[in-house]
Amino acid sequence: MLRRNVKTVHPIYTIFVALLFLCSSRTAFAQAPKIDNVNEFETWLDNFVTQNFPNTQSSQLAFVFVKGNQIFFQKGYGFEDAEKKIPISPEQTVFRAASVSKLVTATAVMKLVEQGKINLDADINAYLKDFPINQNFQKPITVADLLTHTSGLEERMFGNVAQGGVSPSLKEVFSRKVPRGVRPAGEEIVYSNLGMALAGYLVEAVSGQKFEDFVEQKIFQPLEMNRSSFRQPYSPDLAGSVVPSGADDVALLHYPAGSMINSAADMGKFLLLHLNGGKVGDMRILSEETTREMQHRHFTQNPQMPGVAYGFFEIFSGDRKKSTSIRKQLRANRRHLSPASAFASDD
Repeated sequence: MLRRNVKTVHPIYTIFVALLFLCSSRTAFAQAPKIDNVNEFETWLDNFVTQNFPNTQSSQLAFVFVKGNQIFFQKGYGFEDAEKKIPISPEQTVFRAASVSKLVTATAVMKLVEQGKINLDADINAYLKDFPINQNFQKPITVADLLTHTSGLEERMFGNVAQGGVSPSLKEVFSRKVPRGVRPAGEEIVYSNLGMALAGYLVEAVSGQKFEDFVEQKIFQPLEMNRSSFRQPYSPDLAGSVVPSGADDVALLHYPAGSMINSAADMGKFLLLHLNGGKVGDMRILSEETTREMQHRHFTQNPQMPGVAYGFFEIFSGDRKKSTSIRKQLRANRRHLSPASAFASDD
């Protein structure tokens, strides 16, 4: 197995398309118009939605497409509230982002890394003064292991929610049941909600702020992502615009791994951050160097296989023997963010 900087992938993006499809035909995007005429693109997208979501009126879809350093196009389909005939708005309607939350959490960690407050290669117990983890193996779990899903921590599938929509603090959650290492760190990718939630707690432990406060102050507010939040329960100004998910009456205990809500337009701003070297317009959140570090592959089981970066997953695109193009995939959420992909090349 290989880790950290085994391959440099230059993040040269042609276009970042978010909120794509779950049920599209094989040729749908091959038939898409050239991405430079908004009217032509809207016509194509309308046809795409009609063909793939026949009952559009009962669907709840939001699309945002970004190109270069700006949002190219965004549009909603269906109703936020069918009874009141409130249409889906890319700017106002709020969706649960599910595991896309993890990329925001990884970005928060990297914010502290570039400030010199977190060392990616440090034993996580250096930051866990309240509940040090019995790691059971010779190699310690590092912060980098948390961000690449290679920590070796157990993964709990049950008992991870609180009724009533209110979660205890991360400190209370982890102190009540301290995570256990069940396999050596740095040797195997095992997708880990618990590991990314623990990374969120590191943000609290190091910054002295609640995780959700840190993210709002250091990421959401500077980017004017005013329709985004990790708070449980939902804040009053957002609660009325959240598309029902079936899980709105419970709170995630490991919430840095999956509790974020946001609008499509806000997601577009966050995508621009990672497409443009850590800044949107004049607002810089991460340095170019830190952004490149996030987007480089840091672990793979085999150099012929896709690996993981910090918060991103890697998928080879095209003929991998001839091309080093990759697709970095975020996890799916209810808004058809499957995949939300950046197309990169190191040509």
